Amino acid sequence: MAKLEPVQRLTATAVLAAALCLGLACAACESCTPKSQKVQTAQGEATPATAPDARLYFISDLAGQIEPCGCVKDQPGGLDHLAAAVRKDWEGAGGHAVMAVGTTRGKAPFDMLSAAEKPQRLREAETIGGALRALGTSVELPGQADHSALRGGHPAHGPEDKTLPSGDFAPHAQLVAVGQVKIAVLVTDARPLDSKQRAAELEVERQRFAKDGAKHTVLLTTLGRGEAKRIAEFMPELDAVVVGRDLMPNDDNTDGFAPEQVGKTWILEPANHGQQVAVLDLWVQSAGVQARTLDVRESAGSDAAVLDLMRRMDQSSNEANAKQFASLLPAKASPSQAAYVGVKVCGTCHADALKVWEGTEHSHAYATLETRHKNFNLDCVGCHVTGYDKPGGSNVTHVEGLKNVQCENCHGPGSKHAAAPTTVAVPNAHPGEDVCVGCHHTPHVKSFDFGAMLPRVLGPGHGVGE
Repeated sequence: MAKLEPVQRLTATAVLAAALCLGLACAACESCTPKSQKVQTAQGEATPATAPDARLYFISDLAGQIEPCGCVKDQPGGLDHLAAAVRKDWEGAGGHAVMAVGTTRGKAPFDMLSAAEKPQRLREAETIGGALRALGTSVELPGQADHSALRGGHPAHGPEDKTLPSGDFAPHAQLVAVGQVKIAVLVTDARPLDSKQRAAELEVERQRFAKDGAKHTVLLTTLGRGEAKRIAEFMPELDAVVVGRDLMPNDDNTDGFAPEQVGKTWILEPANHGQQVAVLDLWVQSAGVQARTLDVRESAGSDAAVLDLMRRMDQSSNEANAKQFASLLPAKASPSQAAYVGVKVCGTCHADALKVWEGTEHSHAYATLETRHKNFNLDCVGCHVTGYDKPGGSNVTHVEGLKNVQCENCHGPGSKHAAAPTTVAVPNAHPGEDVCVGCHHTPHVKSFDFGAMLPRVLGPGHGVGE
């Protein structure tokens, strides 16, 4: 294993709105670019027979994701799977380095979060920082969420880091040694420069590092894929441009892009949420460069050290949230509103439907959280209880009689129907896909096929033979 230089934070100066607009514009102009394949390498050059002198791994846009939801098996992502996949892949390379670009520790800027949500998000940020350190991450170009976490005084990298002063910080280039290979790592800022001007400034930096022995050069940017390609056109000596986002506008999983070349420069943008890692292999003698993507799945295995970080975070968050939300009671239903009564009340009249429900995974959804110390996790509990955060329903800690995904999650609150079943209809007798995708959406699941999944919750007396 190669010895890497200490972690150095690289920060971007993009104004929030401008960065988002630029990112969306660049995404639009790239809409016809082929999406990621499982492995993609150079098409025009043969891969050298020898192992690479340096192998670089690029993590893009984790956006605060620790692991995928466990309700669907072998989903992509998971910090422990990512670490295991990378460790296994770097065996045999002359040296390796891990770098991160884009929004990493959280989707939203931390100083914009509510007081109730912020404690858990900061614990997640610290866990991600610990996972990056465990992999020996040597360079990071963070996004807006990372800036605000660091400005807020939270040691997102770890307790050895000093709090950064408030304000924005200009990113800086650096020379990274990977084994015997010196690599110039360049970064961009958001000053209003055209592509040619930006490339000219970066070329000055590249030449400076070349005099110090850098044989290869990579550029990290949060300015979008379109700008990355334009810079590459003006800087043919770049080996790769790695693209991340300054902001993630929603929870969607991105597909990523297959590595492609502008001239001889690789443009790399792996899928977000830790679903993929971009890999760049470098050979000094032949000046060879090859790129590919590494898929992160459960089959990659689990890194014990990173998994321990994740599970300790789960337990500490659960304990803290149990105390934090203990006195917060669910909102009461008004006299004109129906409240949630629970599956036992429903089952008194709908015995056949109750029997079908008891045979589904919905019937023990809450227990799957309890066994993993996630039953008070703000990202999980709402989809494993009934009537979450609704009048007459449940909330983070008050779930009495409403544990699991019960009848009323799909059919609506049933107090009025239960009181007068012959005159008051079930609120939603035939729920559709819109009900299911309230929980079964990214990043919880990779995709959701309503037609394929519906039979798993139906049976005699519950949608079959009626």
